[in-house]
Amino acid sequence: MLLKLLAFALCLPLQAQIVVKLTPDTASQTAVIGRTHHLQYWVLTIANTGPDSRTLALEQIILASPVNLVPLGDARNIITAKIARSTWGEVLHVSGYVIMGSSLALAILSRSSPSIGTNTLLNVSLAGSVATAADQIASANLPNGSTLMNQLSYPITLGPAGSSNAYAVDHEFSIGWWKDAAAQVVTIP
Repeated sequence: MLLKLLAFALCLPLQAQIVVKLTPDTASQTAVIGRTHHLQYWVLTIANTGPDSRTLALEQIILASPVNLVPLGDARNIITAKIARSTWGEVLHVSGYVIMGSSLALAILSRSSPSIGTNTLLNVSLAGSVATAADQIASANLPNGSTLMNQLSYPITLGPAGSSNAYAVDHEFSIGWWKDAAAQVVTIP
């Protein structure tokens, strides 16, 4: 009986298994947007360990993952808001208003009355120049969130184990902060 069961088991086709390792990448996230209490950046290493090619949808990873992965659009909204509220984002925002205000004031003052002194016009012009310089510096130092948005296009097809296309690397976001986040391994049959 045991011999028949073993022979039957050997006749069954082997099903490909997908192994996904989720590793927190706080260094890349901190460099761009700082640490946030509600958004975690993960590196997903996806490997096919079976003998057959497999096509994998992102939903399969999301359902099997112990981590609460979120869609890219939601993560993009959070990152964009975080960058806009950063120090350089605020400087950029305020300097734009100062540039517009000084340009408008300069146009109005230069046409309004000949009694306006050149000192006043010079001060308004100087304010606009300083705001323009601040705007350029803030633009150069504003964090670039697009580096965190490099993701694979799903569904992906992984080749059989041992082939050059049996592996893929992706980056995803999750909601919630794990203080001591550790790598998670998930197997998708």
